Amino acid sequence: EEHLRTSSDLYRKIGTPADSLLLPALTNLATVRLEIGDDKGEQVTIREVTDVLAKVESLSPITRAYIHNALSISFDQKGDYERGLYHQTLSAELFTEYYGQQHHLAMLIRANLLVSYYSMDKQKELEQGLSQLYEDLHSDKLESLRFADACNIVGSIYQNLNVLDQAEELLSRAK
Repeated sequence: EEHLRTSSDLYRKIGTPADSLLLPALTNLATVRLEIGDDKGEQVTIREVTDVLAKVESLSPITRAYIHNALSISFDQKGDYERGLYHQTLSAELFTEYYGQQHHLAMLIRANLLVSYYSMDKQKELEQGLSQLYEDLHSDKLESLRFADACNIVGSIYQNLNVLDQAEELLSRAK
């Protein structure tokens, strides 16, 4: 925690050129504080991350996408699924906008978003997202771990929904 706090202070002093380094350092610090049970410190750090995100316009879309993804994980770990979903949705939108909807990382982030929709019983969003991602997974022949993970996640959701043809097809592509 001390090293993360020191690096955050250093990046903060440097200012705008280091903002893309400050946010991951602060996000990591929030995660460490959460893991050691420092809820108050974690909340203060998360507030600082969201303040920097709101104020700093010079951040690249991909940096914003990674930070929103990290924030979604942090909120999910705390059981604040609505706020986690908010940041996960922003992350998926930014990754998709930056890379395109058929990029393997964008597909993986979108697949993770579908898991949240499924677990939160958001049927309309789940159905729309499943349909689009299913098509995108078929239009690509990528052989990467992220692509395989996306196929596995979406195939598992179809399996849970008892849509076995799509489940079997995607799960076999994940191998």
